[in-house]
Amino acid sequence: MALIKCKECNNEVSSKAKICPKCGAKVVKYVHPVATILVIGAAIWGVLIMAGGGGGGSVSSRTGRVSYQVEGTAPSAALTFSNAQGGTEQKVVLLPWNVDYPQVRPGTHLYLSAQNQGDSGVVRVRIMVDSKEMKTSESSGGYTIATASMPCC
Repeated sequence: MALIKCKECNNEVSSKAKICPKCGAKVVKYVHPVATILVIGAAIWGVLIMAGGGGGGSVSSRTGRVSYQVEGTAPSAALTFSNAQGGTEQKVVLLPWNVDYPQVRPGTHLYLSAQNQGDSGVVRVRIMVDSKEMKTSESSGGYTIATASMPCC
């Protein structure tokens, strides 16, 4: 708790008080100009994000249905991929494997990597957006990696 001066009577008042106990005037709290600029900037940034204009260059404001697919002759693969919220997930799966995200936030970077977990075989990764193949990659051999990535939607 800090003491501040009442604007009306110059009495020292607690910064947590709503009114001056001496004169009854409303206590005006000082807000640093930088704090005001930060709050306004954050509000504008939030509005831009909600409107779909949160950066990302040519990324449109619509969302797309994204599907990741991993297949091949390898029995299993270690995956690293970006999810619908833009986070990263990792898991080991049996092949074939796929996951669908009905809505992906615009500007999310799509990424799918699969490492063959066996001594031989083929691993193929595919990124689909709105049922259209956008990126694909294939690797052959033991413990090789196939990777596909792109900006979303």
